[in-house]
Amino acid sequence: MINRVEGWSRVTGPSTAPIAVLIDGATGSSVEGAALSLIGRATARTFGSRTYGVASANERVELSDGMVM
Repeated sequence: MINRVEGWSRVTGPSTAPIAVLIDGATGSSVEGAALSLIGRATARTFGSRTYGVASANERVELSDGMVM
């Protein structure tokens, strides 16, 4: 396992680096989920237009304790 890469350092807390998420009508499925996971972060901003709107790769999974993810 590489613990150190020259010029990089380990982030120990939430990143404060700005994040730009570029989306458009061709953005779909799990990429939409990734974009959604960043919305609400103070440092993330989306640019573009509406996404395709298809979550085809996602499915409900019931866990043994009755919770659903």
